[in-house]
Amino acid sequence: MPDNIAENITKTIIEAFREMSKTETVIGKPFKVNDYTVVPVTKVSLGFGSGGNFGIQEKEEMSGGGGGGLSVEPLAFLV
Repeated sequence: MPDNIAENITKTIIEAFREMSKTETVIGKPFKVNDYTVVPVTKVSLGFGSGGNFGIQEKEEMSGGGGGGLSVEPLAFLV
């Protein structure tokens, strides 16, 4: 049972990161500048952590938490 808390938190965080770091984020939407087509390229970095606890005292309470960060850094423009 305690594993489910950490597992659910981890799955939620991973799904959020997956949504934010799609291919379209790394290779941006091309745009025109005069006669040139410019394609932005970015670097995506991410990290996260999660955990859960199942207390065994007067009450058997479960708790958990998680967090993470995502960085999108401009890397280049292909012309």
